[in-house]
Amino acid sequence: MPTREKIIIEISTQKEDFHAADFSHFMYLFRAMYVAALDQIFSASYVSSSEINSGEIDLIVARIESKYKHGISRPDLANLALKELPPEHDLDIADIHRRNPIDITFVAVPLAIFVVAVIATGAWTLSGGNLKFPGLETSIKNIRKKLNLPVRR
Repeated sequence: MPTREKIIIEISTQKEDFHAADFSHFMYLFRAMYVAALDQIFSASYVSSSEINSGEIDLIVARIESKYKHGISRPDLANLALKELPPEHDLDIADIHRRNPIDITFVAVPLAIFVVAVIATGAWTLSGGNLKFPGLETSIKNIRKKLNLPVRR
């Protein structure tokens, strides 16, 4: 069974202020994709490993893309984002630092976080042990595209 670890993501911010609506929408989509990744991880019976395998990540991303290639309804997206998970697999926030970038320390299943990173960024990039994300707007657009949802703005 996958175990949770602390993982820091860095979200680039180009300006000092950002919209609270963008941040809350990003977190909503992030958790929905985290749950979708966990669903795929458990359906494929992945074993816990201390090393992240890029082949596994790509396979899970492909399965999520295939599942949502025709889109996702608002109720289904809400069900993913708000799905109750057992505490040993849930996505928790341990810390948030607001600088440029925004640093969010999650306690989560690493493989699922890396899957979300690929969905939001197209690839995952580690820098100093932290996962790098583009700005909030770019990450939101990327996730919405993967879910075949209309891209806003």
